[in-house]
This record gives sequence, C-alpha cells and structure tokens, in this order.
Amino acid sequence: MEKEIIVHIVDKDGIQESFNICDKRVHLKPQHKLKVHYYFEHISSEYKDILSTMQQKSICEMFTTHSYLYRADFSINNEERRRTWTSVVMLCPKCEHRYIYRYLSHKYDKKDMNVGEIITFEHSLTTTPIGSGFWRPSDYIGKYIIRCKSPQKTRAHDVSVLWNIKSEKQVNFEEGTSFKIDKVIKVHEKPYIYMHEI
Repeated sequence: MEKEIIVHIVDKDGIQESFNICDKRVHLKPQHKLKVHYYFEHISSEYKDILSTMQQKSICEMFTTHSYLYRADFSINNEERRRTWTSVVMLCPKCEHRYIYRYLSHKYDKKDMNVGEIITFEHSLTTTPIGSGFWRPSDYIGKYIIRCKSPQKTRAHDVSVLWNIKSEKQVNFEEGTSFKIDKVIKVHEKPYIYMHEI
C-alpha cells in the first residue's frame, strides 16, 4: 500500500486544507510525489502568508510533469489554472538577468522558427538563468537563448523567490510576451534559437 504524503496548506485567510498528493485523483507519477512535498515544505514563509490555497496548488503542479497543463496551446480548458499561475508570477520581482534560457524537452515546445520572425507565447513561458551545466545534453532537444529587456521594462519575473531552495532557479514571463528571433543554429543537431524580448 502506498504511503500517504499529506501536505498541509494554510492560505492567506488562515484556511487550512490537507492535500494528499498520493491521492489517485491527484495525477502525479510516483517519482514526483516526494518532489511536490519538497516544494510545499520549502515555500518561503514570506510568500506562504500571502498565497491562497489555489496559488500554492499551482506551484505544486508547475514543479511536476504537469506544467504543460498551463500552456495556452494545450487542448483542455486550463484558463483557471493559467489565471491562478499568472497571479503567482505577478507577485514576484522582475528578473535582473540579461540572458535566460529554456531547455526544450517537450513536444509542445516550438522549434521551427526563422530569423526575423516574431513569436508570442500566450502562456507563461518558463525559463532559467542557468546557461549550462545543469541539464545533460540527452535531457533536451533544443534551447532558447533569450535576451531580456532591462529589469524596469522586462515582463520576466524571478519566481525562485517563492521557495527556499538555492539550487532551483526559475524565471517566468507574463502571458502574451513577444520575442523576435535573432539567430538559429544547430549544436549537436539540436536547434539553438537566439531571441530577444520585445
């Protein structure tokens, strides 16, 4: 019998909810259950006091293999999920990194881009400031190299402030952010797509 992993969430209004992430209705693969618990346990106390129950649950989903549910190009009704995650992103400070990266590992990640093309992501694009050394080449099928606007003007937010985990660095763009493609090259037969935020 699978051991229960109970996460106790207390939202900004003091309402407590017990969330069993081993519940079969919570569609998580076994290898991700402890990871989810890990993130709940490490949500920064500064943010835990202002995050609603739904916002804390969205963090849970975003850090499992269910982050694709928040994509605008996924064919299910995910509007409420996206609205909740957007409210979390907007709580976070603007990104101060000049360059950030997305390692493409999902079949939904767009790879067929041309120089000069403008692309808009209707969902909140997830990226990282870690340029190399974190992902093995076998883990991804391509890479975005993104030049951000200045911290005052960028639509990128440092969501790493949400938790007390130094090794986990994540930056999310606001929904509807546009980019212009500057260069596309192949590295080990994988597309490396250079773009800048517009």
